[in-house]
Amino acid sequence: MILDLAKEIKTANPKALWCCDPVLGDTGPGVYVRPEIQGFMKDEMLQGIADITTPNQFELELLSGKKLTSREDAVATARKLFCSHGCRTVFVTSLRTPDVPENEIDTLAVTKDEAWIVKTPFIKMAGEQEGATGTMTAVAGQGDVFTSVAFGTLLLTNNLKEALEHAVSTLYMLVKLTPKGSLDLPLIEAQKEITAPSIRFAAEKINV
Repeated sequence: MILDLAKEIKTANPKALWCCDPVLGDTGPGVYVRPEIQGFMKDEMLQGIADITTPNQFELELLSGKKLTSREDAVATARKLFCSHGCRTVFVTSLRTPDVPENEIDTLAVTKDEAWIVKTPFIKMAGEQEGATGTMTAVAGQGDVFTSVAFGTLLLTNNLKEALEHAVSTLYMLVKLTPKGSLDLPLIEAQKEITAPSIRFAAEKINV
């Protein structure tokens, strides 16, 4: 139904953009959708219908069928899996490949022609389960926040670097300000962090 709707909208408006988060699972809890969803994402969603996608490292490895060994490997895998099928932009979140320092977590923005990376401190809350985001798997909505802020900023600015910086900075601050034991990000209490993050992380270009 979603694919049919996307095709209908794009037929009516060829300039329409679809940002699709391929929600399949995460490090820690593993896969949390039915097995056929994984096949659907790989066989249908990857065929150039989505313009922008936001897999985390776990999902990128799951869809590609390979373990990522480095940042450069993540860029190459995103290009092969998504960009080669027509996807314009891939944001790879929660990246902790072997070349990423233990106290760091990275996020990538990848197109067929360029790649950017933002590096942030790895946040782990005491008493919470460690997850791929480097924060806590119990806190809901982290992927939703990143995707919406990255997509919204990209639509407003048409600047991939700025979209990556803004989304990462916003999510970092919301997680940092989440009260211990809370199951929700402080979207209302810290709403200023969505429009103007207190800490701004700069993106670096990856020449691959």
